[in-house]
Amino acid sequence: MPNPTADRRVNSYWRPRMPPRQVAGAVPHGATRRGGTTRGTTRAGEHPAKRQPAIPEAASRGLNYNNHQRRLVGNPASAIYGSIMSASLLVVASSLEKSLWDVIVLIVSTLIVFWLAHAYTDAVGDGVSFVGTSSVPIGRVVLHHLRAQWPIVESAFLPIATLVVLTLFGVKLDTALTVALIVDVAELFGWGALVARRMRMPMLRAVIFVLFTGSLGLIMVLLKVLVH
Repeated sequence: MPNPTADRRVNSYWRPRMPPRQVAGAVPHGATRRGGTTRGTTRAGEHPAKRQPAIPEAASRGLNYNNHQRRLVGNPASAIYGSIMSASLLVVASSLEKSLWDVIVLIVSTLIVFWLAHAYTDAVGDGVSFVGTSSVPIGRVVLHHLRAQWPIVESAFLPIATLVVLTLFGVKLDTALTVALIVDVAELFGWGALVARRMRMPMLRAVIFVLFTGSLGLIMVLLKVLVH
């Protein structure tokens, strides 16, 4: 008499096994989604994770194209760069026989060129790295970088104002340049303290960072002394 149970076992043994049904867009078990964002635990039947749209590099660093805040506070890195540049220009101006107006034109025009160059290269870098993956209009990207790099120029306002005020009160231009350079160095210490606070550095690391940032300006003071 045939055994139905045995027949079912034989049929199931010889029946070809079909691969599990894959859901469109799901990552196979044990695989890794390209880009390293998903490590494979997705099985058939599970809903795949929504793919995050690519964003320009500046936006991934925390800068929002739709919310332009004061970059003097929002982007201290550009302010540090601008302070170092203005300090070096003050040193150069002290070695030249220039009038107050010539010194101001030299500092402002040079910083404007560097401001435009940095904004342009950052925008080009975003376009090269994320070509075809971002829906942000190119005009908004360029405008964002122009505003983000504006502290390069803005950081020189206080040293220039110091230079103008001292000269109007009858202080010699060389002495006014020295005082403006000291103000610039003080700005660098301030930017270093701001960055250390925002990065929540431990006390020792914060002190080292602030001293290093300010020492970049002190080097300019040393160069001014050596020039004279």
